[in-house]
Amino acid sequence: MPNMYNARLYYLDNGVPTFVTADDDGHPGCSLGSRIEYTIPAGKPGFYLVRVEEYDNDQKGSFQVSAAVTNADRDVGGSNRTTAFTMANDGVSGRHVAADIQPAADEDWFRVELSEDEHVTFYTADLKGGVQTVIEIHDADPAILGYQRVTDAARRWLRRDVDGGVAPQTSRLHFVAPKSGTYFLRVTSQAGTSGAYSLYVQRMGNTATALPAYP
Repeated sequence: MPNMYNARLYYLDNGVPTFVTADDDGHPGCSLGSRIEYTIPAGKPGFYLVRVEEYDNDQKGSFQVSAAVTNADRDVGGSNRTTAFTMANDGVSGRHVAADIQPAADEDWFRVELSEDEHVTFYTADLKGGVQTVIEIHDADPAILGYQRVTDAARRWLRRDVDGGVAPQTSRLHFVAPKSGTYFLRVTSQAGTSGAYSLYVQRMGNTATALPAYP
């Protein structure tokens, strides 16, 4: 007898999987297959997990999982600090999120929580459409000590990188948080370019002995 599989969808809320919905036989092309169709609600972009189980836990076998995004805007980055997308703060290095600079004047904002003296690297990759990214990191509190400020188009940023990434036109920014709190990443494009990209967060722990040299 063919296996029956049950698919369960979870939302990763601050590193904790929260159940969303499930299906056990809704696949139109396979009577015993599962299919979940779900619309991401406003305010709930981020990481989702799919768990697949055998229906009665009494059989073994192989299966395939596929996913498709339709009629959706992949640009999760907010347009300012207020609407900034919050990056997962579960301590896992290598977290990333897909976003899009469209049109060329677009800017994406991301919120990240850092602890004092935490080493972290932010970088872009998976570029599409010819975009050349620029990363800036901003602080939520203008009173943070230890950094000189630079005014760039009336914006005050702590560190900035245009093309320091591994691949051409990508950005890479190493940062040591001067104190615990909320920081913001602003991703824009260079030279009128636009297109899709992924933003990665690489956490390296609290091993700082001094603030990095200011650019």
